[in-house]
Amino acid sequence: MLVFMRMRELTFMVAVLLAVVAEGCARSPTTPTGPSGDLNESFTLSLGQTVRLSEARFSLTFDAVSSDSRCPGDAICITGGDAVVEITVAPWVGSAVHDQLHSDGVGQVRHGSYTISLEQLMPYPFSSRPFDPASYQATLRVTQTP
Repeated sequence: MLVFMRMRELTFMVAVLLAVVAEGCARSPTTPTGPSGDLNESFTLSLGQTVRLSEARFSLTFDAVSSDSRCPGDAICITGGDAVVEITVAPWVGSAVHDQLHSDGVGQVRHGSYTISLEQLMPYPFSSRPFDPASYQATLRVTQTP
């Protein structure tokens, strides 16, 4: 009877161990974790934040704003200016790609069959109200292109 009980306990422990190992193996080490976004939906990233796009099988990181020459909201300018948003697209398989999105109407790039668009960069500059560059937030959208 004692041997039977120990055998049953051993079988249970082996089954639990196999379940844990199977769960760990099911997760690819290259699959990013973190907040996830949906295709065709806008999402907002803070500076340095990464979003996981499961359907597109890549993650996207808002790395920096390398320049911001947008005309301040309380000024009169000849041109609207431009802000350059630096992003990293990291496919779940393959090498990461660094890219730029511009706020002056050319705010999109293509990665495979997906288009990444910059919809908005906040805060908008005002000459009378300086802001901390660490407070940048980019609103992006990823769409599948035919």
